[in-house]
Amino acid sequence: SQVKNSIIANGCIIEGRVENSILFRNVRVGKNACVQNSIIMQRAVIGEDAQLDCVICDKNVLIQPEAVLQGSKDKPLCMLNTARNSISHEEGMPVRSWRDKAEFKRMFT
Repeated sequence: SQVKNSIIANGCIIEGRVENSILFRNVRVGKNACVQNSIIMQRAVIGEDAQLDCVICDKNVLIQPEAVLQGSKDKPLCMLNTARNSISHEEGMPVRSWRDKAEFKRMFT
């Protein structure tokens, strides 16, 4: 894992790269994933090989493996958690929400 110029809260598991970002508690960044210029709220999971740049990610959201999410500094891409599913503010891109605590815990063990 590599972390540069970022604020990382306790409980995070980082197996990829994080740069110029803020990660809230219990965020997981998968293997070879890259999070840049982003804010990731608590209990979000970033899948393996995912690429995020200028993204604001709501809590309890799973970004699928190999996803590529690109916003801009003037207009970040917002991944909002709405009910059982999450959607991209810009594109309606589906992502998954963690509602089952047992399932979430399995990701961290």
